[in-house]
Amino acid sequence: MGAVFNLIVLLSIIFFIPLVPIVFCGQEHTIHSFLTILFVYICAKILSNEKIIFKEYLLSLILAPLITFIHYEGIFMVFVICI
Repeated sequence: MGAVFNLIVLLSIIFFIPLVPIVFCGQEHTIHSFLTILFVYICAKILSNEKIIFKEYLLSLILAPLITFIHYEGIFMVFVICI
């Protein structure tokens, strides 16, 4: 069931998010979505792994301010992950 659920979620992201109109309105929405997904993925790897990987910590420290620079609403996600 996990693979089927992942497939449904990924296909719904592809077909239900109007990416072309968003790109013509402004690029910050697309880059914000990309950086948010990347930040959550990196932080989930950090929190679930017992082995300390310096590159992942450095990447998360770089992504956190970038997310808040693009959209200030990203600071709430960074705050929740830091807690």
